[in-house]
Amino acid sequence: MKKKEHNAKSLSWRILMVLLSFSLSTVIHAQNITVKGTVVDANGDPLIGVTITEQDTSNGAITDIDGNFSIACTKGGTLKFSYIGYKEVIQKATGANLKIVLTEDSQALDEVVVVGYGTQKKGSVTGSITSVDAKTIADIPSANLATSLAGRLSGVMITSTTGKPGSTSSLSIRAKGTTNDASPLYVIDGVVRNQEAFESLDASEVENISVLKDGASAAVYGARAANGVVLVTTKKGNSTKPVINYSGTVGFDSPTKNPETLSAYEQAVFLNHNRYQDWVDKGSDPKKRPEDQKTWYTDDELEYFKGVNYSWLDEMWRTPLTTRHALNITGGTEKVRYFIGGAYYFATGAFDNLEYNKANFRASIDANITDNFKVGLNIYVE
Repeated sequence: MKKKEHNAKSLSWRILMVLLSFSLSTVIHAQNITVKGTVVDANGDPLIGVTITEQDTSNGAITDIDGNFSIACTKGGTLKFSYIGYKEVIQKATGANLKIVLTEDSQALDEVVVVGYGTQKKGSVTGSITSVDAKTIADIPSANLATSLAGRLSGVMITSTTGKPGSTSSLSIRAKGTTNDASPLYVIDGVVRNQEAFESLDASEVENISVLKDGASAAVYGARAANGVVLVTTKKGNSTKPVINYSGTVGFDSPTKNPETLSAYEQAVFLNHNRYQDWVDKGSDPKKRPEDQKTWYTDDELEYFKGVNYSWLDEMWRTPLTTRHALNITGGTEKVRYFIGGAYYFATGAFDNLEYNKANFRASIDANITDNFKVGLNIYVE
């Protein structure tokens, strides 16, 4: 009787699991749909190569020569349509055919970028140029300007040399263009400078950074621009009442994972093993114990080490601290405009005697002597 009851309960449990599995499978399949549609511009012409991505996933697709697309995604998910020179469109994923209309992003095309010794609208630039404005990097607490630009300029590779506070970064544009020094040319406010002057700038002083990546855009600088050009425009005064800007950050670093170390007992056993192996490698009989064991840890010492442990990493570790403060004042009249700014950066390392601090001061004055004659004065102290 008990056996029959057990079999009945087991059968009921299996039926319940099958029903749950079927229900779960039905829900999962119901959530996955295929969205199809067409992407056109304001005139109704199809757009080729429009990128369609589902947010928070790795799903993606592009439009074909007729502007058609098809993407498998989650029902009710969010699809993003993006195309260079056009405004992004966000659309909910439905099973119906979609018709997406993209409009030109006139603001992006009218953006002014630095080109050689002048400026152009981004829409009329024919050379290979990438740029970043001050708002993108203004609040990044970084020891040098190059580190703040990492991942923000297409075609520009920036890598940190070491983790030491204040360490420099390696910056290369596209690839090495010369056999020897592959550093790009740095131009700050129209004056050719070196990498040290570039990295000493604080993000609060910068108005715009443009990178000339090809020979056509960098030709104005000649052979010096074989590895590309980094153009920096610092902030200037304007014809307004005095405006004071302050930004400050304080942060602490923590390791992702500290390396594991041997305990005192494990270290002693490891050393004994190495010494024994050296003794065997010299031709001694491995079945015999060496007579001279003065440098070996005895059994009593090994037993003592089991209760004694010391981690030098935990003892030496210091939580790294980073702080940055920047204060700027801009203003002026139609005749005279000024900018005064200062910044201070301080960072400590994970161990003692690894400190780095940097202080910057920059001032610029622009004056209109006549309608056709202007003078300017720049002062920089590090």
